Amino acid sequence: MTRLLVLQHLFNLSDGLMEFQLLDRMSFGLKHSARVPDCNTIWTFHERLVKAKVEHLIFDEVQRQLPLHGISAREGQIIDASIVRVPTEHSSSEEQALVKAGAEPAEWSPAKWRQKDVQARWTKNHGRSTSATSSQSASIGDTS
Repeated sequence: MTRLLVLQHLFNLSDGLMEFQLLDRMSFGLKHSARVPDCNTIWTFHERLVKAKVEHLIFDEVQRQLPLHGISAREGQIIDASIVRVPTEHSSSEEQALVKAGAEPAEWSPAKWRQKDVQARWTKNHGRSTSATSSQSASIGDTS
């Protein structure tokens, strides 16, 4: 639980987002665990530490030990860069050149323009070429 609170602090995650990240990311250290704490368990544990006035002692000790193990903990963001498949665009080379220049082809209706994903690019996914766009959401810890 202490490790979870340290990660939660480093990534500035709410209790609910911490639960989501634990379920979503094996990189948070709970490999194949069926015992992932929910947001209420995380909140209760944190509140117990605050009431016992030991929260700062635990974080200070963790900060002291990290360099001894060659670890540098810095605050950060979690970015979702999943590949999302999109329909293949069938545009002429002239239309593609206009779109890359930021212009709208004259023959495209407003409805056609809304349906085009002009940010999609070709990429390799598991060795196969695919037309895709990156979801690249905002920081998971961002509350705005």
